[in-house]
Amino acid sequence: MSYGIQPFAVSIDRITASIEEARRSSGFLRRFFGREHDLVKDIKRQQDGYLLQHDELEDERPVELALRDLIAGTTLDKADGEYHAWALKALCWYLGEFLDNSEWATIRSVWSDYVDHVLAEGGVPEDALSIHRHILYRGAPISIPEPADFPFMGYLSRTEIAPAAAALSQCAVPEANEDARSSIVQIGGWLERAQEKNVDLLFFYH
Repeated sequence: MSYGIQPFAVSIDRITASIEEARRSSGFLRRFFGREHDLVKDIKRQQDGYLLQHDELEDERPVELALRDLIAGTTLDKADGEYHAWALKALCWYLGEFLDNSEWATIRSVWSDYVDHVLAEGGVPEDALSIHRHILYRGAPISIPEPADFPFMGYLSRTEIAPAAAALSQCAVPEANEDARSSIVQIGGWLERAQEKNVDLLFFYH
């Protein structure tokens, strides 16, 4: 089965600040779930076929409740990790910019392994940039339960982005691995956009 990476250029600080704002004012949640703009329904309709393919997620209420729990600062149930991940993605949609993922929208897990191999062969240190380590399975940049199933999450903080971009710019893709070049170039585009906006990168894999 194929899955995909959904990248967002978004400020982690802004996400945190927005959660704090929402704790002081109900207006923030109304902007999510009010008549003018229901973001969870937008996500279901526009982006996440995964939501529509799973009976337990057909109703957006679990995602809304997870977002309300996150904002309220209540103790988050570890069993609801996937819903809190969707809630975080809703915040990314609202506060950030969804980036072109045409090279990563439909991939198999072996492809991410392969691109990591090509990056290493090209001289990119794993601690600077790794598909598995930073993009797919790093977890969330804020404190939420780790999901037991999709979506998985990763991120690069703004302080990590410049070193990652510098390392990637020096990557010498071996001739035998030219098929990975366009995927690597697109990652470079994500890093460049984050630098332009002076924000972080968050990734959702599902």
